[in-house]
Amino acid sequence: MNVAIIQLCVDPRLDHHLIRVQVGQKLAGLHLKADPIVFVNEIGGNFGPNFTHTFQLFLREGAEVVFCGVLHHDDCVAAKHELRQPLEETRAQIKDVLGKSGTACPIYVGSITTETNLLKWSS
Repeated sequence: MNVAIIQLCVDPRLDHHLIRVQVGQKLAGLHLKADPIVFVNEIGGNFGPNFTHTFQLFLREGAEVVFCGVLHHDDCVAAKHELRQPLEETRAQIKDVLGKSGTACPIYVGSITTETNLLKWSS
């Protein structure tokens, strides 16, 4: 089983179905296949133990993590209260977790327009 893990904000205005479709399109563009595409949530899309626990669970099940992403959105309540980490900081934390297990996969970052749930990848 190939898995993609996406770190995302807890904001209920984010439509996971629409975002999952767009992540799937990104994977297709990279010639990667992942089923499932899993979202792990924390305020602001920050790194949290849910990422590590989810990652470790899939590894124990024999899955291969083939893609990771960190997504921020505009109009983020956590960001308004200065609780959101920079994208690159979260990306570095994910890279560290992957590296400790010997997993090498792309880690992309992007932004979501909250009103439309349109995703734009930065890298």
